[in-house]
Amino acid sequence: VAVSHTLSLSFFPEFIHSLQEELKETQTRQLVANVDDSVQALKNGICDFLLAFEDSTLASEEFRKLDLQTESLLPICRADEEGRPLFDLDASQEKKLPYLAYPKNIFLGRCVGRLLKRPPHPVKLRQTFESPLADSLRVMAMQGMGVAWVPTFAVREELRQGFLVTCGGPAWQLPLKVCLYRCNRTLSEEAESLWQVLDSRYPSSEMGG
Repeated sequence: VAVSHTLSLSFFPEFIHSLQEELKETQTRQLVANVDDSVQALKNGICDFLLAFEDSTLASEEFRKLDLQTESLLPICRADEEGRPLFDLDASQEKKLPYLAYPKNIFLGRCVGRLLKRPPHPVKLRQTFESPLADSLRVMAMQGMGVAWVPTFAVREELRQGFLVTCGGPAWQLPLKVCLYRCNRTLSEEAESLWQVLDSRYPSSEMGG
């Protein structure tokens, strides 16, 4: 299974655990790569499946996909002693807010980039850190280093315990759909069996057209 960086730590282990019964005789191998390399691996038969966020560049008749889960990309930061965000995207302020970013060439970087090109209202951000890993941005945000956009599944516990808080209203949040992709060609017997199990559990979508 090729897995994008962000999903490899926070989502993939729980997903595989949910399939424990179906996978008890199967060895699973995780290939962590960016989406472009993962798509090539899928096309070349190096992997059977790709676990990634729904991406219009993958809307092709070459692929089939299952919609596993819908999450949100949330703006988060550390909370102050009173539980309020250290940095508030919706507050009117003159000074620039420190911003923890993804590289512009990865999927989540493109998502946040589009949002910041047309923000809900003007905001001044000063990029202070960059990482392709949502978990790295989460840790930096917990240190009070700035605002980051992180998928809900990566910060659920920190939000529950109050270490992190959302620092912008719904207009600053983006929907994220987690999908499992495969090629249309016939896979190995084990992979086809697993797909049948998943196909009965999750909604499927025809690609292209």
